[in-house]
Amino acid sequence: MKAIREYFTSKRQLNYLRISALIFVAAMLLTSYLNRHLGILSFKWGVIIVVISLIPALIITTINYILADGPERKQYRIRLYLGVIVFSIIGYLRYGI
Repeated sequence: MKAIREYFTSKRQLNYLRISALIFVAAMLLTSYLNRHLGILSFKWGVIIVVISLIPALIITTINYILADGPERKQYRIRLYLGVIVFSIIGYLRYGI
């Protein structure tokens, strides 16, 4: 269990989380461009692509939250809450969900 905890809270995992966040932003920008400027992507598929791109970041953060101890657990809980809040705000502003 300790080895699993160390793996998921390592710097490499934080890099995976950053890459996941960049994938989410890139997917959001790409779907916005394809939908609004070119008109070749439907609204439904834009929402699906953005939601799928957010899943890896939420999975990594959830695993880190489950395996963390003490103050680290609070840090990951805050990240989870911020992720959900940011996703909700983006969904509301962009899609009216």
